[in-house]
Amino acid sequence: MANNIRYTKAMLAIICVQLHKAINSAIHDNFQFLETESIERMNEIILFFQKLEIEKIEKIENRKEMTNAFSSQSPDNTVMDKVNEKIEESAISSDNKRTTSNEITALLEKITTVESLREIVMKFDGCQLKAGAKNTVFADGSPQSSIMIIGEAPGENEDKHGIPFCGESGALLEHILKSVALKRQDVYITNAVFYRPPSNRKPTLEEIDTCRPFVQKHIALVKPPLILLMGATAVESILYYKGALTPIHGKVIPYGKKYNEYITDDEVKINAVPLFHPSYMLRQSLSKKVVWNVLRKIKLEILK
Repeated sequence: MANNIRYTKAMLAIICVQLHKAINSAIHDNFQFLETESIERMNEIILFFQKLEIEKIEKIENRKEMTNAFSSQSPDNTVMDKVNEKIEESAISSDNKRTTSNEITALLEKITTVESLREIVMKFDGCQLKAGAKNTVFADGSPQSSIMIIGEAPGENEDKHGIPFCGESGALLEHILKSVALKRQDVYITNAVFYRPPSNRKPTLEEIDTCRPFVQKHIALVKPPLILLMGATAVESILYYKGALTPIHGKVIPYGKKYNEYITDDEVKINAVPLFHPSYMLRQSLSKKVVWNVLRKIKLEILK
């Protein structure tokens, strides 16, 4: 039985590689918007194999805990039930929600505009990362956009210019948006952390917690119908979720006052969608097509 399983997995891997070669030879650009029926059919076939490949990607990054926890569950809706339970537990856990100082809470409650929030963030000295950063990277784009993109933290280029997603990752992000007929000007971009960590390391829990109330207030002011959470740090900051990204990647998660104390209106409808970060996509080319398919579905079903 075990030999049969190994043989089946090996054959699936070979087929998947051949399908990817066929797709890549059919189009010169991985993100070209595919309109012909033949390519669409090929793309539908490959979706199944992409699900298998996602697990392989996660192993490369040594983030298998949540994948292993849910891989035995079937069907997919059962998996998502478990994931949603995990997210909700994290959101209400006192271990994951650190109390914001009364001073910051009182200050943010008085803020009524994005520009006022920007001024407060620029003056804020409570995060240790600021001492070593060249710039406080607040946001880019129009707050009136229906799409808000939240990344992880500034990199070297972002720190230098004070603009989120302006380096190689930014170029890839713009390419992805273009593939679904969107421009950078159509989205509003910020990060979960406003300052570059040394050597581009991942922000610590303390650094994420320090910036979180400002990011939450930012969301409450903008009230975007859709938030794209790009990378594990963004997901952890906004959804209080510390598991692997793969099980919830591309899932539409209702976002409201359960996650954000500054959202008090039950009528506010915001959806959050976790996605791989562009820097991850640069390292793992397969993930580009996974993200492209998610964005295409969002464009068709959510942003009608």
